Amino acid sequence: MITLCPVYVEPSVENEGNEVVRNSRNFDYSKMLDCLSESLRWHSDYVEFLVLTDGNTNVYGHDSFRVSLDNMTVMESFVHLQTLAVKERLSEGKMILTGCDHIVCGDLSNLFNGIDFDVAIGVRKNQGKVNDSLVVVNDGRPDKANDFFKRRLDHYNEMRQDERVWWGSQDSYDKVIRSFKESDLWESKVYDMDGIKVYIYEYGGGWINNFKYKVNGSSEFMDEFMNNLPLIFDLKGNAKADHSYWYKLFKRRFGEDRNN
Repeated sequence: MITLCPVYVEPSVENEGNEVVRNSRNFDYSKMLDCLSESLRWHSDYVEFLVLTDGNTNVYGHDSFRVSLDNMTVMESFVHLQTLAVKERLSEGKMILTGCDHIVCGDLSNLFNGIDFDVAIGVRKNQGKVNDSLVVVNDGRPDKANDFFKRRLDHYNEMRQDERVWWGSQDSYDKVIRSFKESDLWESKVYDMDGIKVYIYEYGGGWINNFKYKVNGSSEFMDEFMNNLPLIFDLKGNAKADHSYWYKLFKRRFGEDRNN
């Protein structure tokens, strides 16, 4: 079994004190969650959809994995939910960890084809930094995957409170990987990290990508982009404001074909 596991938590801590956090409240993540679920069905009926959330958030009829996370920021919730979900659910099958601000553009079973890994995570090669928009967890050796996520949680808990607020989820992945190996880190391959097989893939390649495109303008790259879509389309930062545009565009391409 393969399960797509987005995290969706409504903010419950008001003093998150970060401009990025405050700006994030301008977007309708509940609608994005619905769109993510529907876009998954354009490509697969057998990949499950499970929302990782707290005890209070309304997930609008979606199946959920719930944990009581009182007084945690969104990013604290993100880290704890993913750690606990891997610990408790990996025995049931492979897991794909994301946020909810993505659109599925391909068959996600392809994430597990041809590469032997316990955990896969992306890096931006031009920045030399981990990107946690898509983390893939294999179920062949659950003890190794759990070890990785426990180390990630430990690194997160060691960070200062101000470091945890928004980028802490991503930076904790970066810290756990750098604790194993730094030299030659950004080459796309499987690394043996204390017996944990960690596949470093390039963010911006065939697994997940975003596209800097002015919605109200034109782009000579549009046709090429539509013919070389990643498995998951990522909406970064203020690009979320264009979510509806992209969703309708991809629905015309994939959703209508499926219904015909």
